[in-house]
Amino acid sequence: PKALNKAAAYIAQAETIDIYAEECSIAPAIDLRTSLSYLGLRCRLDTVTHLQRLGACHLEHGDTAIAFSRSGTASDAVASLRLAQSRGARTIAITGSTDTPLSGWTDVTLPTGNGHQTITGNAAFAHIADIALVNMLSISVILSDYGRFSTALNESCRTLDD
Repeated sequence: PKALNKAAAYIAQAETIDIYAEECSIAPAIDLRTSLSYLGLRCRLDTVTHLQRLGACHLEHGDTAIAFSRSGTASDAVASLRLAQSRGARTIAITGSTDTPLSGWTDVTLPTGNGHQTITGNAAFAHIADIALVNMLSISVILSDYGRFSTALNESCRTLDD
């Protein structure tokens, strides 16, 4: 709970939020970008890894970078998060393993499991825990400043209902 609240605060306070993911991690990353966009937050998600690094090199203090990696060893996610942190951005990892190269470059690590999944391995449908965590994180952001984020959410919904 402490790590979740810390991550929510970093996101709520961010000027820009960069999200890094590849392969099977793209689905929960898109879900997070969508949720945060509904809350009026400025989010970027590029699925091309060199564009993720390009975005990271332009982050600064006041920004937040979030990397998804089931294994915690995805070299592109590690490189992007390391670069974002070197620029002064706060960093968050959503990963199945906490003792990995990715975790070494984070201010907050949100674990979604304990490494390799017994039945599903690292297949696409093994990301149910990631999607559940994304939903908890989105709700935590809303609760961090309910007036601000509920107003933005209502405005987003009204805009899309037109």
